[in-house]
Amino acid sequence: MIKLNFFKSFLFLLLLGISVSCKKGSDPAPSSNNSNTGGNNGGSNNGVTFLKVGTTHTYLYTGFFGGTVTTKVEQEVGKDTFMVRNSSEEVTTIYPTVFYVLKDGNLYSSFRLRDPNTYFIRCKFNVPVGTSWSGTENGSAFTCTIDSLNATVNTGKGLVKDAVKVKIVIGARTTYNYYSPTIGLLGTGSFGSDAEAQLEDYTISNLAPSGAAYPITFGDYAFMKVGNKWRYSESIFGGDEDFVNISIESKLPNANIYKVKVAYESDASKTAYQYWYEDNGLLMVYEDGESLLSADPIYMNESIAKVGYGWAGRTGLNTLFIYKITDLDSPQTTYWGELPSMGISVSNGLFAAQTNYWNKDKGNVLVSGLLSRDVVSTNVRKGSENRIIIPGINF
Repeated sequence: MIKLNFFKSFLFLLLLGISVSCKKGSDPAPSSNNSNTGGNNGGSNNGVTFLKVGTTHTYLYTGFFGGTVTTKVEQEVGKDTFMVRNSSEEVTTIYPTVFYVLKDGNLYSSFRLRDPNTYFIRCKFNVPVGTSWSGTENGSAFTCTIDSLNATVNTGKGLVKDAVKVKIVIGARTTYNYYSPTIGLLGTGSFGSDAEAQLEDYTISNLAPSGAAYPITFGDYAFMKVGNKWRYSESIFGGDEDFVNISIESKLPNANIYKVKVAYESDASKTAYQYWYEDNGLLMVYEDGESLLSADPIYMNESIAKVGYGWAGRTGLNTLFIYKITDLDSPQTTYWGELPSMGISVSNGLFAAQTNYWNKDKGNVLVSGLLSRDVVSTNVRKGSENRIIIPGINF
């Protein structure tokens, strides 16, 4: 699993729905099994109508790395839970996938679908002015407060008059975000102003939420098999060569989760264990000391993958990183010869650190970039009938 230092402003985290961990308190976190009790069509979420599959927003971001950002509610992945894809040609510090939950009038977001501890309340609807909530992100404390109701905000499509104005305080810095229950996030100010994020365009879908379930599938990949072993040559910045041994040691009892050992020959203290499982076409990984709800994707099944798709992840040490699919069928010279491979770039948002190449039958076959890895030996023969595990990438 890639470990990269990742920084971006809190303001833009809010714009794109990146999660901030909430303090324990009276506000419930979304359910971990995607069966939240609120409803978009009445009940405790009455009047909040924008969160539907097909809804799109386009924002003008005027920060240092400015440009246009497009968001689309692409899939309903649980009751009141939606997957949103973000894209931009110019702004690289965005998370490609974010999950939104609407529960009891609260709008939450997170880069992880199933981990309730990573969901942040972005806005509270139908509550009085002065309502506050707090949290932390990477050690920085913040407080959000409902500053005003029915605020008017100018967008690229005209005035929106039902906005909730949220005041955000981080240390000595104060910013504001605007949320409309009918339109969604409007940004940090009026269109055409010098605000950091402004709503340029939007289309609100008419599709009604279905309340569909999205349980973990715990499936398999062709390259997963207990007992497989691989030895990789690794170097960083083209420096000294090291060797990494990867092996699938076992499968957890009562679950289709594989325990993977990663051991460096140069330093036994760097030996680590990771846990791998399949979830609706995504290969998920979590570390020793974490639960499966804390897993992040590192690969997407080619049957559902598209160039530009991606996701964000965070390690137990709060290291953040971005994966993005760059190629679907790129021929690569590997230990097995030339193989068609999916290219997935890994970055800190500002520059690409490396590209991981995957083959659907053999897994992660090559890594190029600041870190490089090549298979030098394996107990998996070159025939397609054999399987190999994908290595965990660590630095």
